[in-house]
Amino acid sequence: MNIVSSITKLDRRLRIGFNKILSKNSEEHKFIEIISNYLDDFSGYHDLTADLIVQIYNNFLLEYTKDVQDFIKTGNYPFENSKLTNLKRLDYDIALIMSVLTTQHRFRILKLFKDSCYYAKRNIAIIGLGSGLELEILRHYCQSKDIFPYDIEISGFVKENFKNINLYEREFSNEKFKFSTIYALELLEHLHDPFLFIKNCTNCLEENGSFYTTTASNIPQSDHLYNFDSASHFKRNLTLSGLSINFSEKISHETFSENFTPYNDWYHLIKN
Repeated sequence: MNIVSSITKLDRRLRIGFNKILSKNSEEHKFIEIISNYLDDFSGYHDLTADLIVQIYNNFLLEYTKDVQDFIKTGNYPFENSKLTNLKRLDYDIALIMSVLTTQHRFRILKLFKDSCYYAKRNIAIIGLGSGLELEILRHYCQSKDIFPYDIEISGFVKENFKNINLYEREFSNEKFKFSTIYALELLEHLHDPFLFIKNCTNCLEENGSFYTTTASNIPQSDHLYNFDSASHFKRNLTLSGLSINFSEKISHETFSENFTPYNDWYHLIKN
């Protein structure tokens, strides 16, 4: 029995979420299995029980619910209310993996990522590794072995799990090498100046290169520093950065309030 089976037996809400993923994505059995196996490896490395994972993830959801309630009242993100996050890296990684298996919006983001991997042929940069799940997906679905993963801090598990890949534990900035594809997923909202970062990524792309990214709107997570609440402002800055939109998709979240409309946007951008 894998860890997901144990988790869904313990928690009814997580069981319902996981079953929805299975029923609405019946053609993605292999993909779901890859994510489930990754959680097995992650929990084994950290010696985590199903009970502990459920506890950590539910605590994360509880804190997020409080931040949402404050956001509905004030319109402010937690950092604007001087609320500092004390979330541990391990706890956040658990939340990142579990949310893919139990929420439709995060599964959709990772599915779009998986589907894009077929078209990433060479010289691929992925910025922001987090739990390492995106790198695992890239390893399974990308035909190219020319993968350049960047993060300012890389966990011991990611280093061990991907020891056959050169990992760049530093900021992605003014790289001399030109990439055909750059991924920066669920990263921009964590930056004070995401448009400076986008411009830097554009400079590191080949002509007609692909930049895949996402934005987060009205998602007051404790470590989010930027709310992409103006599509026109975002698109104007893309044009200024020398990028055009090849494809985009709005991904709405399930929500408990009519006054709360969180969503992500997936973008495939092309360097002009």
